[in-house]
Amino acid sequence: MITRYDFIICGGGLSGLMLARGIIRDKSLINKTILIVEREDKNTNDRTWCFWENKGFEDWDLVHKTWQKGFYISKNFKKSIDFSSNSYSYKMIRSIDFYASYKAEIISNPNVQWLKSKVESINQDTDRAEVVTQSGTFWSQVVFSSIVTPEVLHRAQNHPYLLQHFLGWYVETTNKCFDSKSMVLMDFSVDQGENTRFMYVLPLSESKALVEYTLFSKSWLPQKEYTKAIDSYLKNLNSGSYKIIETEKNAIPMTTYPFYKNNRKRIIHIGMAGGWAKPSSGFTFYRSIKFIDEILLCLKSNSLPSNKMVKSRFLFYDRMLLKVLEKNNRLGRVIFDDLFRNNSPIIVLKFLSQETTFFQELKILSSFSNKMKWLFFRALFR
Repeated sequence: MITRYDFIICGGGLSGLMLARGIIRDKSLINKTILIVEREDKNTNDRTWCFWENKGFEDWDLVHKTWQKGFYISKNFKKSIDFSSNSYSYKMIRSIDFYASYKAEIISNPNVQWLKSKVESINQDTDRAEVVTQSGTFWSQVVFSSIVTPEVLHRAQNHPYLLQHFLGWYVETTNKCFDSKSMVLMDFSVDQGENTRFMYVLPLSESKALVEYTLFSKSWLPQKEYTKAIDSYLKNLNSGSYKIIETEKNAIPMTTYPFYKNNRKRIIHIGMAGGWAKPSSGFTFYRSIKFIDEILLCLKSNSLPSNKMVKSRFLFYDRMLLKVLEKNNRLGRVIFDDLFRNNSPIIVLKFLSQETTFFQELKILSSFSNKMKWLFFRALFR
């Protein structure tokens, strides 16, 4: 096996595969050699990615389902979301489809080597980077790593930090209890306890859906709490009996920790390890497309990507939100209620996607109740 490559990508998940495909499809990078190191086969549906956009996502064959309408639901009100009003749509991609499509194209390229192995360390010296794996040592001009280490997560907890953790069931019900044309972005009508808790529902038909019980809090609940909540929710929808087809379970760090500070001249962190997950929502897929585009522009000009790729003012908003939820975790529903009750849902979605203007953001911030404004002010002071 070759031991020296132009690029080494550690991790064959979302960001790693997006980057590898971007390189082999670019005419100015077409002769670059790539090594992808991944310890798993990536042949299961381990997660579902969703995003809203209006700019013509190109991989339509990977889109499992699209919705033009949705709902935000809370204890005392329900807000309709018409994505089509601004030519938006809400798209769902299953990871098993993404992995199969991207991996097949990438490994068919003669300049790409896929190595199933565990990365043990990543180092650099003056003119190269080194990746030590269980299968050998390899070198490259630059290494892109999506591996999140326990040490980094520990450091992140010294910053505003929560987990977005969830259990999701793909269910098939005996009764037709879902509206197949409308997804549920957040349903805060469920019992909150002392946390921020909501249901996320992606109907595939009138009797099939992905139902996720999601929390923003500092730690996981016992497994039975998730299953009990989803079962109760389905019963309230009059689902009748149901069959669990697949399950998903995951946790996304919600933090404004500056992941870019772990980058070095020849070691660039991508994906969650690069802080690409939106701190206040966890959305990663569409953000990754934008970050990959920035990296490719740098590589084509023979430069290395900038350490910091996230706009500072949005990190500022995220930091305020996480500070409030760290101290008053049960207030999540109140915050999102103010957002969706007092603003256009499409503007809220643009805000969460970091696509609003500064003046739109001022209007959103002014729409919060006086109590919430005071809590944000105290968070800002801290």
